[in-house]
Amino acid sequence: MGQHRIEGRIESTSCADASLFFERPGWELRLTLQPWRGDDGSIQTAKVTAIAHNLDRESAQSLFRVYPSGGVVRLMAAALPVSDDARPEIAIVTLEGLIDAPELADFVMPEPVYTPYEHPALGHFFKDKDYLPHIGKAVWNGAQIEVWLDGDEPDLGACAATAEAMLGNSGVWQAEMTARAYAKLFANWDAVWRENDPALTEAEWRARLTIETLSVTANGRFTATFADGDLFWGHAIEVSGSLAEGATDAAMFG
Repeated sequence: MGQHRIEGRIESTSCADASLFFERPGWELRLTLQPWRGDDGSIQTAKVTAIAHNLDRESAQSLFRVYPSGGVVRLMAAALPVSDDARPEIAIVTLEGLIDAPELADFVMPEPVYTPYEHPALGHFFKDKDYLPHIGKAVWNGAQIEVWLDGDEPDLGACAATAEAMLGNSGVWQAEMTARAYAKLFANWDAVWRENDPALTEAEWRARLTIETLSVTANGRFTATFADGDLFWGHAIEVSGSLAEGATDAAMFG
């Protein structure tokens, strides 16, 4: 298939993103490049995924530091064989490093900057990724939790109103949500997950649950994520519902 020189802008170097991540064993490094340019000099705006196999940990960390978000990187690559319905991929042969490529400037899309949301009672909420909501902090039964306003900017006020309604009655909501979790999950815990651990009363079981995140919407719906207190060996518990209906469902995940 031959080797080709490709130049492209790195969209992101956050290990939390699919744009660049490391995978064991053998350390697989993925860079999402946009735009990219082939041997013929043409610039295209389609995404290309480059894969570097068998990197040791130090090399992977070095690459993460060297190639910042927004940088333009040049690499030698060879196409990988793929099936008709698979996403085209290339294997990195040589990483030649960052380059100065002003001709790519018009094709580079800057990372968006999201406007923080300020609420008179709940305070500051920030957003730094398109797929994440505006996130803030609040006190729930004496402990700090994250509050996620899950809505578009015009709906943030209504989302905050849902959060305020729950935060103002956090004791009542805590009791209702842990009761729903107990009703949905206790039998499975007792039969499968408890093993040789001592039996727990309902009050003891529910006391193990610690709320960490409250996600709310403009139409009064919510999803609360709880730490499981090692009931399910570290899996989180998610309780959902609405202001109108109360806590309606609970599930283990993670």
